[in-house]
Amino acid sequence: MKNLFYLAILIGGVFYFNSCVEEDPSQAINVENAFPKKAVIEGYAYLNVNKSSTEIVKYAPENTLLSFAIAYNNLGNFGSSGNYLRTTTVDANGYYSIELPTRNDGTPVTVQITGEQIQLTVTTEDGKSKKQIYEILPITQAIVSNFTYLKKLEYTEKEVFQESETWGKGIYRVAFEYYTGKDTTYVPKDTEVRITISKDQFVPKRTNDLVLIKKVGANGLLEFETEAPSLLNGGLTFSLESAFIAKYLTRIQDEEEIYNDYIFNISNWGVIYSGKTIERETIMANRGTQLTNN
Repeated sequence: MKNLFYLAILIGGVFYFNSCVEEDPSQAINVENAFPKKAVIEGYAYLNVNKSSTEIVKYAPENTLLSFAIAYNNLGNFGSSGNYLRTTTVDANGYYSIELPTRNDGTPVTVQITGEQIQLTVTTEDGKSKKQIYEILPITQAIVSNFTYLKKLEYTEKEVFQESETWGKGIYRVAFEYYTGKDTTYVPKDTEVRITISKDQFVPKRTNDLVLIKKVGANGLLEFETEAPSLLNGGLTFSLESAFIAKYLTRIQDEEEIYNDYIFNISNWGVIYSGKTIERETIMANRGTQLTNN
């Protein structure tokens, strides 16, 4: 029997921002500190699939990734239309639990819950094997502080996954930088990047776009791999999107450098090919909305 394997799927753009050091422009604002009151969402992620005539998979496999997104404007005025993201994984029994920030004034906060896509090889009654996709349709839960919410998550069958015979693993690497107003530096480590591959590029056509969430590593480096067609067949085109908060030098006053918090954005694209490692030149982030005014 073939093993389970996974493909990370996340619907919509969600970004998590790490904590910031007082005058370090490469560090981001910490939402956890801004909203100390918390709520908990917990429960089980169910699959309920007859993998074969003798094996039933009741729960989502251990370490299946679940994502919980809160719009920044739902928490307060951050001057951004982005989202705050937390993730957790299920245990061997399908159980998950996560603590999330809530508004300090007691106003309910809406959380959107999604799960990574599961690909499972199942054996049909006639003895044939097929690869099947299972997904959680996006659901929401309103939360307020000091409450625990029980949420049952259910995976449903979406479509049969069939790869072209010419597809294989490809690797893509690129470094991200931004200008601080004084010099150029790397995008903060662990900044999350949304990689979107259009559903129209798959055979057969997918129900939804394939969306991967990857974290930037040391020295602003992003590296990811995925199955793709060969160079001869055009590869897979994808978009790269990210957002992070960092400090930008706005003025010098009495010989003191004054930094303000800004949202920086990344919007670009690339192509990945089977059997190839693509080394892309550096991509610069664009400075956007100012968040503070010192």
